Amino acid sequence: MTRVRLNGQSDSWKSTPRWDLAFLRGRVRNDRQKTMEMFPGISMDPDIRFGKPCITGTRIDVATLVGAVAAGETVETVADEYALTVEQVRSALGYAAHVAAHLPPAVRQAS
Repeated sequence: MTRVRLNGQSDSWKSTPRWDLAFLRGRVRNDRQKTMEMFPGISMDPDIRFGKPCITGTRIDVATLVGAVAAGETVETVADEYALTVEQVRSALGYAAHVAAHLPPAVRQAS
């Protein structure tokens, strides 16, 4: 490590920051560890789209794709508009169906 002079002080022990490749590789690895695949082709990362479920490797969230299909667009049209594959759009729809099937009802049951 190289010693740096701060304000002409020769006895400064501060050294230059180490930006070697091993450090950068570890940093990238740690960032990747935050991403979790929640469903095949769907991942969540707190630093991407505020942690919303997105198509893996993109910043396109599931709600956007499901909303487009719900508005009447075909799966093929949505895939073309967002530069995705049809399988990726279907994966988003599958994830939405999975979540809807496993959430408790929003209303109370009659007693």
